[in-house]
Amino acid sequence: LEGIREGQRVKVVFALEGREYDGRFWPDVTGLKATVLGDTAKAPEPAVPDAETLGADAAEDDMPF
Repeated sequence: LEGIREGQRVKVVFALEGREYDGRFWPDVTGLKATVLGDTAKAPEPAVPDAETLGADAAEDDMPF
């Protein structure tokens, strides 16, 4: 990545797409896209949904698709 030095800490933001099923959000990680915000000392804190919103506590075999 241009402009980022080896060993430099950066913040990466992932834009999740997915669908709601059974009242929960199931992210589609097959086409995951990431944006590097750059030096973490200068990067703003993004609004991050909690794990329950993202369905992070779900087991993979529970996924409906």
